[in-house]
Amino acid sequence: MSGRVAARRDAHPRADDVEEMATLFHVTGGYTYVDPYGEALEYEDIFTKLEHAIRHYEAIGLGKDHVRRNVR
Repeated sequence: MSGRVAARRDAHPRADDVEEMATLFHVTGGYTYVDPYGEALEYEDIFTKLEHAIRHYEAIGLGKDHVRRNVR
């Protein structure tokens, strides 16, 4: 998919045949978000997700330990 944005049909060939669908993605690596020309814009992996979660829980008053106690 280098240099192009995936259409909904690329990931879910029958997405238009149902009214509602639940999808589970099992990701084993990081995401690199790119623009339509293939230039990297942003990177996301488990470490950036944990960092985001810690900031969120600190902001709402639960603290970073709320995240850490759920990670082995």
